[in-house]
Amino acid sequence: MYEPPAALEVPSLEAAPQDDAGVVSGDDSVAKTAAPRVVLEVTTADGNSTRVDLAEGRHEIGRAADCGVHIDDRTLSRRHAVVTVEGGAVTIADQDSRNGTFIDDARLMAPVQLRVGVVVTLGDQVTVRLVEP
Repeated sequence: MYEPPAALEVPSLEAAPQDDAGVVSGDDSVAKTAAPRVVLEVTTADGNSTRVDLAEGRHEIGRAADCGVHIDDRTLSRRHAVVTVEGGAVTIADQDSRNGTFIDDARLMAPVQLRVGVVVTLGDQVTVRLVEP
């Protein structure tokens, strides 16, 4: 059975070069800290893959046109699952979908924290996974 990981492994981003005062080189403003990018790779039944950048917050996945991650696949519910990016952690939860959300053939019954490379199957044929940005 699938055991959720302890923490998301998001690669760190290299900061822009700074001088001793913490100012970004070539810029007179205060240094800005970039949040790590979270990238979700979606692969459909026909083998086509696309990558979606996810900002901090809640992202619905499903067939509904207003879903943040819209996937036109008959085995997905209109609002199939939700991915939440919060404070460096990424979780996925099924939204009572008809055909389920799975990790390693185990149906998700509660939110699960994701790590880079973990494959999640939505419905019968769609997979999503966090990838290195």
